[in-house]
Amino acid sequence: MTIECSCGNRHPKRFLYYQPFGIFCRCCNTEWLSDNTANPDSAEDGPRVPRLRMYRFRDVSRHELHENNVLLVQSSRSRVTDINQLVVGDHIAFHRPYVIWHHCIVIEVNAEDSTLEVINWQSENGSVSVIQQQIDVSKEYGDLYRIQYTSDIQLSNPPHLVIARARSRLSQTGFHIFDDNCESFATFCKTGISKSHQYIWLVAKTWEWLVHFTVMTVRTAITGFCTLARVAAGCVGPVVVIVLEGIILAWDVIKAYRERRNGNLSRNEYAKIAIRRIVDGVVTVAFTIVGVIIGVSFTVTGPMIPCLLAGACGGIVGMTVGKVGGTLLGCWVGRAIANCLKTDDRAVDKITELVPGDHVVMTRWALHPRCHGILIEHDSHTKIRVVRNTYKYGVVDEWLPFEKPLYLVTHKKNECFSNEEVLRRAKGQIGARRYNIASHNCKTFANWCKRHT
Repeated sequence: MTIECSCGNRHPKRFLYYQPFGIFCRCCNTEWLSDNTANPDSAEDGPRVPRLRMYRFRDVSRHELHENNVLLVQSSRSRVTDINQLVVGDHIAFHRPYVIWHHCIVIEVNAEDSTLEVINWQSENGSVSVIQQQIDVSKEYGDLYRIQYTSDIQLSNPPHLVIARARSRLSQTGFHIFDDNCESFATFCKTGISKSHQYIWLVAKTWEWLVHFTVMTVRTAITGFCTLARVAAGCVGPVVVIVLEGIILAWDVIKAYRERRNGNLSRNEYAKIAIRRIVDGVVTVAFTIVGVIIGVSFTVTGPMIPCLLAGACGGIVGMTVGKVGGTLLGCWVGRAIANCLKTDDRAVDKITELVPGDHVVMTRWALHPRCHGILIEHDSHTKIRVVRNTYKYGVVDEWLPFEKPLYLVTHKKNECFSNEEVLRRAKGQIGARRYNIASHNCKTFANWCKRHT
């Protein structure tokens, strides 16, 4: 049976077949889904691919995936500490050393032996192809994360369709670090769109380098008309680089913070990104200044033009080395510091996400920006009841408005009391007046109620 897409494509090898749910035209990136996609149990036995007119058209470009060029991976993600948190069809990623993330689609979860059946790009027998394999999570290097998607995307891309997309690409070769990598494969399976945040991040870094390169070049041209050329070559360039890098750094950190306030990044993930970017900026500036100074010093007694060119070349080389080295060093420092933090938290979008016994953090005022408490209950709309330790009244039980941002603190599961025990401990302290800003504040009280140590 000949299949023809609306773009005119009729070549069988230019289609992906989601038996029995649909097909995907690789020429125009148009997906055609059958009526039984939403209910796979209603699929009837029949030809390998029904006639195209039996499919309902869906242009995958209508789905907009969130992008942030500060991040190496999609911002909405959660750390997986227990394999039981995963389900079939999940998009997962292992954070490898430095800037590498490896992405997979979960086919089967085996909680008994901590293994997962996944489909991903993998090197096997000297070639790279899409394969299905079993992995032992405990032996994989790097932290495991589940990539989260909006409810609309999940509703229109049920697990059986995600699995069908993944299996349609088994044995496929042609891995490309930019166009078709493990992240774009997993994103395609979950949404029908191939997108790689690692590639977006790399493009942003390249543009950043080009901006610095342009500034260095323009600075050299302007300085060439100055009477104090050698002084300017050594001073003007570094000052411009410091200001420019400071502006870009601040903007990147602000964008990451917005992701945190929206609930897409946890505190620890934000800390990793912010620290990585700060280290990246500091190292870049330092190496750029050193490069300019070294370049100028070699021609300090020579003609003006060679002096300027040497300073520019030195700055460009130093900036390039600083960008690469700063990114790698920043990733290592950010991860090391984040791993030292005992708890993590994430912004809550809806009040119904909270359950009694949760450790929450509220934003109060400038001198007390993070107020910790234990949630007792909520009215499912606008009010939450918390027990917290205050300076003026001691431990109080009160109703407060549900105001964003409000953060939910996550503790290690094996260190926590049950929610019932947390509530009992919190209520048992109501009326106690032992507040101490250093040793018994709202945070230490909430931690005491929540965990063993």
